[in-house]
Amino acid sequence: MHTLYTHLKIYMSLFFCVFRSDFSDNENINLEVDFYIPKVLIKGNYKVDGIIAEFAVNGKGPYNISMTDVQGTLKINGHVIKEDEVEYFRVHKVSMQPDVGNMSIYFANLVNGNPELSAIAVTFFNQFWRVIYPEILPYADETFDKVLRNLINQATLKIPYNQLIPE
Repeated sequence: MHTLYTHLKIYMSLFFCVFRSDFSDNENINLEVDFYIPKVLIKGNYKVDGIIAEFAVNGKGPYNISMTDVQGTLKINGHVIKEDEVEYFRVHKVSMQPDVGNMSIYFANLVNGNPELSAIAVTFFNQFWRVIYPEILPYADETFDKVLRNLINQATLKIPYNQLIPE
């Protein structure tokens, strides 16, 4: 499946509960953050071409996803790099497969050129999302990795490692 999301806006309140880490090996640093998000709204534009739960989708347009009671563990893996004699933390993998209490989606034009079938597909997803969610979670995890890795690296590659993680 090929997907592209643009003009992404996320509205949420986020609670971090537990933080676990292993800094014993600078070549393999692992962080785990348990989180809880009572309510989240994601809006933007999308383009998709592929199959979801044996249903062919090919469309583009605006979308939104509303979720409640989202919880899970954010796993971050990285290593220390050295630039100009200064050490920094570089993330090379982020993983997250959250549990969701409830979900509702809207994708305009999900089945390109067929608004009736698009409406049926969205209604079907909203009715059976608990069955479909495990099927799309690996794709979502890939997207989380791309987006969150980039965001985290934007911060950690500017702050020296000894200031980010004091001894």
